[in-house]
Amino acid sequence: MTALTSICDQVGITYRQADYWIRQGYVSVDTGWEGPGNRRDITPDEAAHFDAMAQLVAHGIAPEVAARHTDRLIAQGFRRGDKITVDVAYRRAADALEVAS
Repeated sequence: MTALTSICDQVGITYRQADYWIRQGYVSVDTGWEGPGNRRDITPDEAAHFDAMAQLVAHGIAPEVAARHTDRLIAQGFRRGDKITVDVAYRRAADALEVAS
């Protein structure tokens, strides 16, 4: 298990952003998160979710849309450190899916 703050630094997001994604259900974590001041440790699979989310959001995909794509990427074998490329047509299609939902 790795501290969430360390993963945030590695994937280029803020702790606040990661916490928001958890609270919104975009990334699910199995460890206890009760109360402030507790160390938040995450598993390697959870770290991969944060990595994929961070990359998709950096490409301009809305977090709620990125979360759905992240689940599919993980199921297809995405691992932390893998690079995601997104073309403009895909980004527009992903945004269109969010509008249609």
